[in-house]
Amino acid sequence: MPAKTIVVRLALLFLPLALWQAVELFVLPIDYFTFRFWEALATNKVYLLPGPFYPNFYLEKYSAGDHVFRGPRKKLVRFQSDEYGQRNPPDTKETYEIVIVGDSNIVGSHIDEPDTIRARLESRCNCRVYAYGSGLPGNILSFLADERFVKHPPPYVVFEFRTGDVEQGDLPVYRPCGASAFPNRTLAARLCDSVDTKLLHVLTALGLQQHEAILIYLDRLYKQPAYHFLHSQLRLTATIHLAGPAFPFEPARIERSMEALRSYRAALHERGSKLILFAMPKYIDNKRSFSPWLSQAREESFDVISIDPSSVPPEILSSWWMKEDSHWREQSIEFAAGLIWKEISALAEKPGQLPTAMQ
Repeated sequence: MPAKTIVVRLALLFLPLALWQAVELFVLPIDYFTFRFWEALATNKVYLLPGPFYPNFYLEKYSAGDHVFRGPRKKLVRFQSDEYGQRNPPDTKETYEIVIVGDSNIVGSHIDEPDTIRARLESRCNCRVYAYGSGLPGNILSFLADERFVKHPPPYVVFEFRTGDVEQGDLPVYRPCGASAFPNRTLAARLCDSVDTKLLHVLTALGLQQHEAILIYLDRLYKQPAYHFLHSQLRLTATIHLAGPAFPFEPARIERSMEALRSYRAALHERGSKLILFAMPKYIDNKRSFSPWLSQAREESFDVISIDPSSVPPEILSSWWMKEDSHWREQSIEFAAGLIWKEISALAEKPGQLPTAMQ
């Protein structure tokens, strides 16, 4: 068979797939095959995008929680990302009084825009709050490498994390490196942590690292939302298990985490920022206290906000998370915002504890 005939037949074979991919990328809405804004807008593979979500996007979507893969989508969730790919309203100002660094609970999974912890804390403090959230634990490195907050450090930085990150020794130590020369903060932190940069080199060689719209299309092509939608509709998607296995308290792991926390505090202190730790509560089926490392943190003069499961009635702690989603519900976010503002207000009353920017 002539080579030309083979090429033509292969082209005809793959043409429907190419046409379908073009329709999905360029014709259908970006959230057409997704259940949540997270699936539609989260950056998946293209590290040159500036943050965890596609920048400068606004999306209104009737969503399902991450426990309900196949619907129903009953809850209206409005999402807004800024130019840096974080869930914040667009803003041309550069300074903030409080930055909250954390995981998807800080972003607000399955949470409407006015109910995010950023919005709830702003309503309490009447000040400017920035939410810097995605996944843990690398986001704290992204924040510390972010040139915006190096140049204009906030008076207070609240770092929310899972207690398991401390127990397992997963918190990475902050070590400044030369990655700040790269075009965005998230990438800089990832390069410091020796992430695989093969895609980065390919995109740089093609001259695509500065073309944001093209990068978004490449990321969407990699994610293949239609495939995952079909996978879900066929009931092939695995079920999420909220609580993982309990890890024994090992001094070496705790010390690794404490070293990381000390590095964050030292870097922020040098910039004139105050670090506040927020240890998120555990799931109800893991009732042990996390005092072995919590008491050490307080002995070392860390400012810590914690909710110890052993001191909270089970019915209260079990309602901390949404039933249809594995994240904090609105009442929990409101409660957490109150705890943060209470801690900052208490620090403000202590001599020398309030940074100059908020005096």
